Amino acid sequence: MTSPHYPDDRLYHEENLWIRNLAEPGKAVIGVSHFAQDQLGDIVSITLPSVGQRMSFGSAFGEIEAAKVVSDLIAPADGTVIACNTELEGDPTLVNSDCYGGGWLVHIEIDEAIDHHPLMTAEKYRSHVGGDD
Repeated sequence: MTSPHYPDDRLYHEENLWIRNLAEPGKAVIGVSHFAQDQLGDIVSITLPSVGQRMSFGSAFGEIEAAKVVSDLIAPADGTVIACNTELEGDPTLVNSDCYGGGWLVHIEIDEAIDHHPLMTAEKYRSHVGGDD
C-alpha cells in the first residue's frame, strides 16, 4: 500500500533519511523522511557537505537544526556528493513542506547499488517508526 508519508519508490535508513535512485545510473538523491521532519518541527537551518565530499554509510555528513534540537544527518549509502540543494540555504523549511520533493538534501554518485545496504522498504520503515500511514 502506498503512503503519501512514505513513498514506495525509495529506501529508508533507520536514522530517518531516505534514498532513491536517479534516472542516471549510479546516481541517487537523499532526503529527510516525513517522520523525521514531523518530529523535529520547523527546520531553522541545515548544514550540508560540499560537492566532492565523500560520505560513508552510517556516518554523519551534515546537520539539521530545529528550534530545540540539532541532529546529525546520517548517510544511507557510500558515495561522493555531486550536488547540494542550495534552495535550503534560504528556506530550510522546504524540508518540512516538501521532504520528498523540493526539500531533498544531496545528490550522490553511489559506490555500490543502494540495495547492498541495510535499508528498509517503505512498509518496513512505517512499521519501524510506528506509523500507520
